[in-house]
Amino acid sequence: MVTKTELFTHTENKDGDDVRIDSEIVCHERQSTYRYINQAGQRIARIRVDGGLVQDTNVEKCDWLLINWDSNHSFFIELKGSDVKKAIRQINATLDWFWLDINGMGIRVAHARIVPGKVPRPDFVRNDRRKLELRLKQYGYGTVKIQAREMTEFPDF
Repeated sequence: MVTKTELFTHTENKDGDDVRIDSEIVCHERQSTYRYINQAGQRIARIRVDGGLVQDTNVEKCDWLLINWDSNHSFFIELKGSDVKKAIRQINATLDWFWLDINGMGIRVAHARIVPGKVPRPDFVRNDRRKLELRLKQYGYGTVKIQAREMTEFPDF
């Protein structure tokens, strides 16, 4: 179980007792980058999951969790070399760990973002992606996006 206090403890962009309002939130690892452009000026927490919120190296988990406290959306982000199937497993595992807790805090939508360093073969991940899309449909009609090397997003919520 994760609490709001634990999430705030692992939030990397905080200012005093609240989340800092950044115009751009960047998650970067090796050759993969995810950018969230915060045009609406909302409070978006950037939380390192792997090696931060979850220290256990024996469990699968995604790299980052972004929580938009103003729109009640969450983004489970995995920055990967090339194994998109494993990235989907890691996001599913993180959803298993945290969704009920963050949903209880008022977060109503879960999105998945995968940024592999290399372009995956679409037919290789189609079934796993579809299963994740169906799962996120239950979590507030969230979306799955997979884009190689760099993903920049301009959410309008």
